Amino acid sequence: MKRQRIYTIVVTIISVFLLGLLIFLLVNNTKQEATISEDAALNIILERTGTKKADITITSTDRDSKDNTYEIEFYDDQYEYDVEIDLVNGTILKLEKDIRKGVSVDDLPSENTISVEEAKTVVLDYLQLTEDAVNFTKSKLDLENGTLVYELEFSTDTVEYEANVNAHTKQIVKLDQTQRVNGGNANSSTDYIGIEKAKEIALNHANVSDVIWQRVEFDVENNIPVYEVEFFVDRLEYDYEINAISGDVIRYEVDRD
Repeated sequence: MKRQRIYTIVVTIISVFLLGLLIFLLVNNTKQEATISEDAALNIILERTGTKKADITITSTDRDSKDNTYEIEFYDDQYEYDVEIDLVNGTILKLEKDIRKGVSVDDLPSENTISVEEAKTVVLDYLQLTEDAVNFTKSKLDLENGTLVYELEFSTDTVEYEANVNAHTKQIVKLDQTQRVNGGNANSSTDYIGIEKAKEIALNHANVSDVIWQRVEFDVENNIPVYEVEFFVDRLEYDYEINAISGDVIRYEVDRD
């Protein structure tokens, strides 16, 4: 009886080992081999980046035989590129494009981009502001993640804005609004409750009065204008998000300092 049990255990161990070995061999044998040569991969990359072999200088290449990928860095007269491609199916896994050092954005081809004035109009129309009501402090064409965007910074008497506008599609890809702590309404043409009212709502909700103010800012979260309010009292940190139009408390947290 004892020999029978030992025999059963040994057979089970051997079976598990053989099964594991079989799975290992199957996984390794089904691994796809590279079907695209480095020259063919380069042609795919050149087509994807819109460049020509005669116009580029390759600075580095790296082939990963384990993952079957090929990474190449190169530059032309205006841009630097870092591209990674799958050598099995030709899929581009990474494509980074940056303006070369020493090259001004103003020297780049227009590539059917909008003007800076059009970019300003896009943002001002979205915010329902007029140009004479704001003061622009920055308007710069730059390259971000391979896309030309206008970086705009401007302010009203009460609000500071930062916006990025896609120079090809006119899409607003970034919009930050920060209300000055001593300001009133975030936008005189919009019926916002204002900073003082937001602070009052937060204090009433927390049922406290003597506090140390940490931060009071206007922002837009998921297309909803909000006031972000932070303060300390009795070693507790309060963090509020208040709807800037209705005054509703959207979110609040209390943490011990």
